Amino acid sequence: MKSAWLIVAACVVFPGCTKQDPAVETVGVASNPDGVEPHGLDHPGLDTPPRSRRVKRLTVQQLRNTLPALAGSDALGPITWRLPFFGGVDAFSEKGIGSVLGEPNYTSRVEEPRDVSPLYLKFVDDMSRDVCRTMALHDYGPGDENPVVLTRFVDKDDLSDSGAIDTNLRYLSLHLLGEYIAPDDEETLLPLRTLFNQAVDFEDEEHKRAREGWYTVCVALVASPSFHLY
Repeated sequence: MKSAWLIVAACVVFPGCTKQDPAVETVGVASNPDGVEPHGLDHPGLDTPPRSRRVKRLTVQQLRNTLPALAGSDALGPITWRLPFFGGVDAFSEKGIGSVLGEPNYTSRVEEPRDVSPLYLKFVDDMSRDVCRTMALHDYGPGDENPVVLTRFVDKDDLSDSGAIDTNLRYLSLHLLGEYIAPDDEETLLPLRTLFNQAVDFEDEEHKRAREGWYTVCVALVASPSFHLY
């Protein structure tokens, strides 16, 4: 009973509690004679660049399969990255850098990281120098029944045949990177030709200079981002 009196007293003090609030008027939308949606639903499309996926590097397994296919073979077998211990162990094996780069062993690792880490770049530099050195030693070494790779379209000791050198540079770009350079595309070829000319520009026998030139071009291509990233 006491609570009922309190309610009555409250209504006396605050008389507005018994009044009906006026109806809320709805604000109408302005007329649209042009028929264009006012909230931008019919806004024309924007020419935005396509969404790109994240850049990935080659996996250890991909490198293991790729190098022998590109580098050919020498007297020891398919050319790959061999470490200078344990009798020239395959660098991509579990004893080499495979586990360091995170190749899955399906015991403690089931997925290999695909980011381009500083560690991966360090290994890329070492790998390109070792593989290209092996290829150059094979091309310029004693007779071997295995075909040459670096000097396929040029006399390996001739630095005077400019046309043959350019042809071989184009071949190496296509062979190692999958990038075709047309015969009349001097602009794209220029960086490789400049690199070759700088590499052979020292005082020594033509044989050694030519070998250094093709070795240098090989290292630049195998260490290139175009070789490792996709």
